[in-house]
Amino acid sequence: MGLWETLDKSCAVLLEAGYPDPWSWTPRQIMHRLEVHNWVRDQAALRELEVGILASRGEGKHLKEFEEKTRARHATAPEQTGLETRAAPAAVENRLRAEHSKLPWSARGQ
Repeated sequence: MGLWETLDKSCAVLLEAGYPDPWSWTPRQIMHRLEVHNWVRDQAALRELEVGILASRGEGKHLKEFEEKTRARHATAPEQTGLETRAAPAAVENRLRAEHSKLPWSARGQ
């Protein structure tokens, strides 16, 4: 299969997954996003398989352990995991604010 056929199939998968217009990306971006998409999909399938196996055994203790482990892995805030994160250095924060102010949508609300 040639490059264009591979890119065409990759873009079809990404479009079905909900990504807007993957043809506007470079071939490297398309293939990277497809690899990430496939990895996330595979991880979700493995998680569902593990839940199915645990549920078929009927062991509630193992299901609760799995649920807690999954919550900690997918936590959105540091207090959910018990881990603390350090604040970014002031220089990094100032640089990010300066970069953000250059973005086209930052002036819309003003």
